[in-house]
Amino acid sequence: MSLASQNPFDPDTFSEWIGKTTRCSDTPDHSTLARLSALLNYDNVPWGSTQIPYLAHWLFFLPQTPEKDLSPDGHPARGGFWPPITLPRRMWAGGRVQFLKPIEIGVEYERSSTISNIRFTEGKSGQLGFVTLRHDIQYRGESHIVEKQNLVYRNPASHMSAPNKPSPIEREKKYDYVRSVTTTPITLFRFSALTYNSHRIHYDESFARDEEGYEERLVHGPLMAIMLMDHFRRYRPQERVREFIFRGKQPVFVNTDFDLCLTLNSDGASLCLEHGERGVAMEASVITE
Repeated sequence: MSLASQNPFDPDTFSEWIGKTTRCSDTPDHSTLARLSALLNYDNVPWGSTQIPYLAHWLFFLPQTPEKDLSPDGHPARGGFWPPITLPRRMWAGGRVQFLKPIEIGVEYERSSTISNIRFTEGKSGQLGFVTLRHDIQYRGESHIVEKQNLVYRNPASHMSAPNKPSPIEREKKYDYVRSVTTTPITLFRFSALTYNSHRIHYDESFARDEEGYEERLVHGPLMAIMLMDHFRRYRPQERVREFIFRGKQPVFVNTDFDLCLTLNSDGASLCLEHGERGVAMEASVITE
């Protein structure tokens, strides 16, 4: 039976994609990390000169798909490694990163990426598809970072839903450290360039509005996660992080002020990104050794 004749929302339809693996190699370098430092508005690189900061592995092992093999939204076309899920909108919903050993600058590492799960569920906006990737970054067969990445596929949208209103309890929350940030079109452009991310939702205003149903261009989920991790690092620069867990709750749009909020605890910290009157847009946890 062909894929076209099968139920597009039945995980068994995509069973042949479970376990698919792709591999690539890369060598972290100083110049890329200096550009990340500039993106985060540091005058000088704030971390050490021998190891990359936490989550900076997202700036390496980048896609090299020829433009002819991209879909209209700028992502690699589905099929091949990517399951041909028919839901058109794709976003990075969250994940879990385990930092087993430091990543050294100037050392070549191999990353294997495996599709570990595909499932479907019904949400408020209709059918949702979830694809889980497992990334394993190794040197000479030894794992340094193991990551679970959750992607969500959604129906097309004609308009954005009404903003969420935070409850009085949410407004009264107190945090140990809060820092306000604004992302401009320049911020989004520079992060897309750093990560070779050609998804048009981050730079093409008409595409984000007319094709994806949003009111404006979206701030990258990984950028928000990096900002939260950097917010923790500013106040606990010597802490050894063992794990970082994050989940996106709602989109954040360009030219919007938001707060990075940090609460320290005995095992690390809890963080969130508060998006004005819309409430919490991303939640995260840092677990330290």
